[in-house]
Amino acid sequence: MIQFSLMSREIPNPSIESSQSERLKSPGVSYYGRVVTPKESPEILLGNEHAIFNAAVWRQTIDGKRQTFCLPRVMTHEQRPQVADTTDRLDFITWQFDKDGLKARIISRIPTEVVQGEAVFNPEDSRALVLQNNRGEETGEVLFGLTAADEHAKPSAMPYPAFFSARYPFLPSDISPMEVLSYLPPGKNLLPLSADTAIYRPEFNEDESVNGRTFNFIKKTGNKWETIRTITFPDVDWVANGGRFGLTGGEKIPTGEPGVFRMIIHGFLNSYKKEGDNSIVTYALGLAEFQERDDGTFDIRAIDNTPLLTYQEAIKYAGDGTEPDPHKKVIYSTGYILEDDEALVPVTLRDKEIALFGFSKERLLQPFTTK
Repeated sequence: MIQFSLMSREIPNPSIESSQSERLKSPGVSYYGRVVTPKESPEILLGNEHAIFNAAVWRQTIDGKRQTFCLPRVMTHEQRPQVADTTDRLDFITWQFDKDGLKARIISRIPTEVVQGEAVFNPEDSRALVLQNNRGEETGEVLFGLTAADEHAKPSAMPYPAFFSARYPFLPSDISPMEVLSYLPPGKNLLPLSADTAIYRPEFNEDESVNGRTFNFIKKTGNKWETIRTITFPDVDWVANGGRFGLTGGEKIPTGEPGVFRMIIHGFLNSYKKEGDNSIVTYALGLAEFQERDDGTFDIRAIDNTPLLTYQEAIKYAGDGTEPDPHKKVIYSTGYILEDDEALVPVTLRDKEIALFGFSKERLLQPFTTK
């Protein structure tokens, strides 16, 4: 089981003056700056018209050294309301900290068609799992769960769970194209749990209403995946009025209680001003606690009624900016890692850039508040 170390570090953050940082700091939250932005990383994004967001993140041992990698989606234009956010490519990026703060480096750019293979679906929002053998040793293969969007479906694109895999150094020849599970109920947020077990959120309930709380566990038998059981998340104040929960992914956060772990999740609240007004969709990150089962799945025990990071808090750290859709206030993540004494979470801001937040061990393990 992964354990937190007791190390700590002081990372200079030139993007925020120390007095401002202290004034804005929330207990247990650190802001390390942007992983990539169009302005500061032109070698990655090739200009201000690109949008980069929703990055899978993982740690992998390469030549005996632990390295951190992330895999965001890249679009050739900024997000626009009512315009499909078609992925142009997937960028394999590594990051590290030095005396000047957070530094990111591009490893390879993978055109969408390499991941698509013979499929006609658009790959979106990957979540990573480093595969291990029976001895707990890394195999060198990284399995990615992702959404495969059928953009030809009417009236809007229909998402399906999908997988692809890759090996370092993540060149096109190192990619195994995606397998689209279009025979399963459509859905998003596919999170691999092992080589043959995963979980995702179906788009619809059995009565064909929009689903926001129930998740399907799926298992691979032979060449087919099948649904084996479901779980339903409980109500919390920060996911309400038709809001939906999402699986952020990342490593299990050990609690010290046998079989019990936590994971960072996300969700959104629909806020209605008055009858007839359009709603404002506001996202937040939160914490959920689970109990492991012998079949490789888990049961949900509780969700903290206090968000881990709200949209308003994220903007206080990262600074204001223009939202591409005036009816959405989005912070989003598709992965995190446990490193030193905290969880490091790449958070999408304004559907265009990625900022790195850290959440302390104390914050991640503090008692939940209830509704």
